[in-house]
Amino acid sequence: MNRATHLCRIPCNSLPLVGEADFGLSLKPMVHCDRIAEFNVLIYVLKGGMQIVEDGTIYELSPHTLFFLKSGVHHWGEKPFESGTAWYYIHFYNDEPPLNMPQLKNNRIYGGPKYLSPSDFNCYITVPKLLNLTIGNEFEKEIEKLIDLFKSAVATDMIRANVMLWEILLHSFDIAQGKVESSKEDRRTQRVIDFLEQHYCRNFTAEELEKAVGLTYKYIGTLFKLKTGMTIKEYQSMLRIRKAERLLCETEMSVAEIASETGFYDTFYFSKVFKRKNEISPQKFRNVYLPRI
Repeated sequence: MNRATHLCRIPCNSLPLVGEADFGLSLKPMVHCDRIAEFNVLIYVLKGGMQIVEDGTIYELSPHTLFFLKSGVHHWGEKPFESGTAWYYIHFYNDEPPLNMPQLKNNRIYGGPKYLSPSDFNCYITVPKLLNLTIGNEFEKEIEKLIDLFKSAVATDMIRANVMLWEILLHSFDIAQGKVESSKEDRRTQRVIDFLEQHYCRNFTAEELEKAVGLTYKYIGTLFKLKTGMTIKEYQSMLRIRKAERLLCETEMSVAEIASETGFYDTFYFSKVFKRKNEISPQKFRNVYLPRI
């Protein structure tokens, strides 16, 4: 009996497309259909349990299991589903990556401004065969929202369902690469990041941040440093510099105007921080990176 594991490989330079997305419920004994599908299948079990055999490999799916079946591979069921089993499913299509296409390196870090060409997306991700998740995981809500979008009568919602599928696939790839589901500390850190992204251009107070996040500033600072490797002020400065880089490249604003717009209020200090980050002055950055037409 063949025990090969057939993994779904998704190229990063094309969008996977949802063909069908819905909710399933087993109210009487049933087994999975016997077929070779032209599409990949995502299954998320809500309750109960089911057995699926793919190319001779038996998979037992329990509640909160996320599972992928690969297109073009024979799969079927032998044991009936448990009565009352409920699940979400998504049938989706994607181009098969060429043999010479490399896999995305998930630990790749881009320093400084990002100027990418189409060739930078010439890679693929491999989604895991099966993930055993916890109660309250993010996938359940994401898949439910995707199904709602797909079943909408609005054409643009169906397109958004494809984008959401891509997010789900990337999320599963992250977990397979060693990233775990968000912990309470991760969610708290994200609340701080959300606040900073909204208010980084002004000098907010510690009390404002405490009120927004619901934690003491001392605890927030310690947790944020632990999770991001930066202090809150360092992260705020990074956001300001990123905004300044975009303004230098996309507008004709003066360096002084950009310094004020991004919350520095002192052109000399802005230039000093910018040069420390990029190793060139703001004006030289503009001359080097601003496209000339």
